[in-house]
Amino acid sequence: MKRPDPGKSPRAEHPGEAGFTLLEAAIVTIIFSAIVVSIYETVSTGQRSATEFSARAEFEDRAREAVRRLEREFYRARIVEVEAPPAAPAVVYQLPVDPDDDGDFTDASEQIEWGSPEAGNDQKGGEIRLEWRFDRLVSEADDGVDLNGDGDAADSFQIGRLVRASAAGQEIPIGPAAVATTAPDPGGDLTGDGAPDPPFAFDDTVLTIDLFFLNDDAKRGGPDLVRKTMRVTPRNPVP
Repeated sequence: MKRPDPGKSPRAEHPGEAGFTLLEAAIVTIIFSAIVVSIYETVSTGQRSATEFSARAEFEDRAREAVRRLEREFYRARIVEVEAPPAAPAVVYQLPVDPDDDGDFTDASEQIEWGSPEAGNDQKGGEIRLEWRFDRLVSEADDGVDLNGDGDAADSFQIGRLVRASAAGQEIPIGPAAVATTAPDPGGDLTGDGAPDPPFAFDDTVLTIDLFFLNDDAKRGGPDLVRKTMRVTPRNPVP
C-alpha cells in the first residue's frame, strides 16, 4: 500500500475535491445576487400595485361620495331649471326652508316653503345653483392615451369641479376637482358612442347627473375616466 508523501497536501492527491475556485465563487455570487434582485423587484412591484390600488380606491370613493351627497340633496329638491351647454352646465333648484324658524318647512297654509338654506338664515324664494366650473384642458394626443376608449387618442376634455352656490353667495366645492366633459362642448359625446353625455339632464320627472372623473395620476392607477351616474326623482320636480 502506497503511503501518502508527507511533503504533499492531501488536496493534491484528490484534485477533484479541491475547494471553490474563483470562477465558481463568482458564478455563485452572480446567481445569488440575481435571486435577491428578483425577490426585491417582486416585492417592490407588489407594494406599488397595492399602493396604486389603494389610491385608486380612495379616488373612486371620493367620486362616489360626491354623487351620493347630490342624490340625498336632490331627493328633497324642487328643480327650477337645468342649464344646458354651450353655457357651463348647471342645475338651479330650491330646498325646503324654515325662514320663520317655527320648526317646520311649511307656511300657515301648510304649503312647503321653498328657498335656499343658509347658515342660520334660510331664505324663502332663494335659489341654489350647482354648476360645473371649467379649470383646465386635457388632450389625449399630448398624453398618448385613449381615455374614453373610443379607439383613438385625438380627443380633448375640459376638466373642472362641481360647486354649490347658495342664494347668499356661499360656495361649497363638491367632490374632486376632476369632473371631465368634452371640449369644446361640455354636453357633447364624451364616450364616443354617438349619444350626448351632458353632466345634467332633466325630463321633468327624473334628474340625471352623469359625471366622469378624470384620474390622470399614475400613482392612483391612472390615467382613466371613472364614471358615476345618479338618477333621482325629486319630490317636487318643477314649480
